[in-house]
Amino acid sequence: MSHLNKKSKNYKKLCRELLKVNIRILDNVEKRTVGDYSDQFSNSTFSNSSKDEKIDQPKLSKVIPKFVSEFMKAGRWTEKTKSENEAVFDLFIKISGDVPINQYDHQAIRQYKEVLGKLPANRNKIEKYRDKTIPLDPYLKSSKYPRIP
Repeated sequence: MSHLNKKSKNYKKLCRELLKVNIRILDNVEKRTVGDYSDQFSNSTFSNSSKDEKIDQPKLSKVIPKFVSEFMKAGRWTEKTKSENEAVFDLFIKISGDVPINQYDHQAIRQYKEVLGKLPANRNKIEKYRDKTIPLDPYLKSSKYPRIP
């Protein structure tokens, strides 16, 4: 094994290149914290390999009960927490559709957040909003995710 000479040009060049990569990574992390996933790494093989896409994944509605069960068995949730989270999951499925779990992407989450922001607070507690359907913008209905009418 050879020893790296920290004063050599090659070592200094390596350090500069590593710093450049570090800066790019930090820039991408900063963008992602505000929902911008337009960087070149978003569609990389690290996130969705073609092998993963070929495997039939279960729909979200099939995965949620297992997820909830694990949290309950571990004692991490109370019954109240379970009920609250199940309501959130149900609303997510109503807005985003019940599709295989590998088909949800950042667009689906952004759309969910957008629709959620337009709904009245405590919509299930206030009688005039209870049992109402969720009006969705026309461009949301046309997306690849099936939505409620």
